[in-house]
Amino acid sequence: MKNRDTDERVIRNIREFAEFDGRYVTVVGKYRSIPKPRKGISSEDAPKDHATLILDDGANIFIEPIDSPKSIRSTEERNQFEARKVYVRGIAHKIMPSSGQSLINPCISDITSIS
Repeated sequence: MKNRDTDERVIRNIREFAEFDGRYVTVVGKYRSIPKPRKGISSEDAPKDHATLILDDGANIFIEPIDSPKSIRSTEERNQFEARKVYVRGIAHKIMPSSGQSLINPCISDITSIS
């Protein structure tokens, strides 16, 4: 589906997300705060200062690559959007870009807006 105001693709599932890899899109999903994923470590006490979007088909899209300082979401943002349907505009990545080891998960980067 296209956004009438910008003629930009509005993404609601992982199939559409992968189709627009590397392009600016608006992703619609449920905002969920999570702790930073760490290989082999699971801590319920870790701060939930990162976030994902849960798409209509249940797929999780990370908001910014986890090795980027931009991936740390503000308390204000997390409080405002937690468990709510949001529209996030940025660049779709079928596989999260990274400067080192990272997850092989989809993400949206270079976020220009969350509403």
